[in-house]
Amino acid sequence: MSRHLIPNPADFVSGTETVVGWDRPLSTFFLLIRPPEESDGDQVWLGLAAGEFYELDRFLPVLARHGIVLPDRLVLALFMDRDLGRASVTDWRSGVPVPVGKG
Repeated sequence: MSRHLIPNPADFVSGTETVVGWDRPLSTFFLLIRPPEESDGDQVWLGLAAGEFYELDRFLPVLARHGIVLPDRLVLALFMDRDLGRASVTDWRSGVPVPVGKG
């Protein structure tokens, strides 16, 4: 499984963790929006069903509905995660991808 920590849209609660990635066992891209425990925000988890978002052309519009637009470089990384079976954790929150570990 790959995990990419991404910057939050401006209207998200401060401290929210937003993650996209590829879940190899389920063959789907996923989105996790996890607000801090002390907030009243709801957690969003998409990509829980097998094959739900196998294609990025179905996944990216869903992200856009949540105010999330991925840079081209991250879209390419997601393609590579799926096609090469990569299982890495990368932090994109600074605008520059920083490897954090294995997924």
